[in-house]
Amino acid sequence: MNGRASSLARWLPCLAIATASLATGCRRDPCAIDGYESNEDFDEATDLGDFTDQETTVNLPLTLDSRDDTDVFFFNVRDEGIDGNPEVEIWLEGQDNEQLEMTLEYQCTSDVMLEFNCNGEEVQSSRGRACRVAGPDELYIDLTYDCAGSALDDTDSGFAVLTITRTNPPADCAAYDLEIHTD
Repeated sequence: MNGRASSLARWLPCLAIATASLATGCRRDPCAIDGYESNEDFDEATDLGDFTDQETTVNLPLTLDSRDDTDVFFFNVRDEGIDGNPEVEIWLEGQDNEQLEMTLEYQCTSDVMLEFNCNGEEVQSSRGRACRVAGPDELYIDLTYDCAGSALDDTDSGFAVLTITRTNPPADCAAYDLEIHTD
């Protein structure tokens, strides 16, 4: 099961509520402070732990609780030496079609990065390489990479820093859903 298929499960209760009452019972208050605050910069970033190339997925309901709020997360991606190099996929969807921006900074933990492929705009980073996507709809980053070493090693582990922000926010706050999937 891939990351997107598993995320459907988090919406099934919402569908049942919406069908039964025609209400927006699953909408979150965008100004409510989520459980990961204060994570405004790298020094205060939320550690999401270790992900592996053996299919790891996390789903987080989050908020940007002020116009200038920024959410920063970091996590490790461990190459367990099976099935090639890890792939990192990230989906972000705003609750009210908000203009969001997602930047993923990535670096190999033990070797030099030889290859960096992402579906977004490659931007400057002080921490390795970075990929950026922005827009009002669902955002998606697909990152594949290769660190120095042989094809049969487990040296393709890395460190990721993910930053979520808004540009020209029309509302004081924004709610969004974040899904991170590695395999």
